[in-house]
Amino acid sequence: MAMRELSCVEHGERMMVSGTIDNGCGGLASGGGETVAGNGGHGSRPPGGAADGGCVRLSGRLLRLAREVPAGARLVDVGSDHALLPIHLVETGQVSYAIATDRAAGPCQAALANVRRHGCHGRVSVRCGPGLATVRPGEVDTIIIAGLGGRNAAEILSASPDVVRAASRIVLQPMGSHGLLRRTLHAMGLALRKEAVFPDSGHLYVMCVADWQGDPDDAYGPYFGEAGWLDLAYELGPLLLRRPTPPFLAWVRGVLDRWTRIEAGLARGREAPARRRQQELSARLERLRCWLREAEIEGEEGLTSDWTDRR
Repeated sequence: MAMRELSCVEHGERMMVSGTIDNGCGGLASGGGETVAGNGGHGSRPPGGAADGGCVRLSGRLLRLAREVPAGARLVDVGSDHALLPIHLVETGQVSYAIATDRAAGPCQAALANVRRHGCHGRVSVRCGPGLATVRPGEVDTIIIAGLGGRNAAEILSASPDVVRAASRIVLQPMGSHGLLRRTLHAMGLALRKEAVFPDSGHLYVMCVADWQGDPDDAYGPYFGEAGWLDLAYELGPLLLRRPTPPFLAWVRGVLDRWTRIEAGLARGREAPARRRQQELSARLERLRCWLREAEIEGEEGLTSDWTDRR
């Protein structure tokens, strides 16, 4: 019987889990569209799936994340909550080892219970602490931060640069603040490799894949020197703007509606900062409307892929 000690960094607790190792599942998990238990993390995260003692069932959103994890990877899922994604990846043999982190004691306890239930001791390590603080540089080669706010994700990456630079793949699915997150990636020397907008359970989600290269990300090259377009590239995605997909166009229309409402509210303000912000947002809206008109004129026929990469 294997025994593993897990430390709860933030809360000063020490938790023990013991049990035999048993790979109770083979192949890919089913139930791609089901959203039952929720991979909630320490932010407001969308539903993730369910763990009922059999194979972990993941939502379509988490299955998209799983598809971007290289075979044989050693990964950390930040804000993992119930550890559904790490357990799924271990059960299906896609990864050799996984770390599930969360900053709250409750989700850590739930994750430990799921690890025990699925016989993943020794292959899924549950660690309680903020962000990547419980991970050593070089311990993992794949980082997943999904379902957290973009500002939160940016702060997590910035706080652990040595862990980030040692990883060969970073999979991000932020809930808002996309521009701030992309600016942080760019400033840290991280390069965007893929971007996607995809639907699941009536919602559109943004996902991107990055890695550390140290040099400036040439994905933004076409937008430098073009007034205002670099700002749009940060907010909407440089790869997606160049090769838009149907889900991305639908997401952009939603962004356009939201920015239009904000601009209308700022226009009613009388203070100088509000007027300056309104003028900046008005210029951004005009550029985006121009881009969207051209994209719609070209049409969506043939744009069937959710992913946009650097090709």
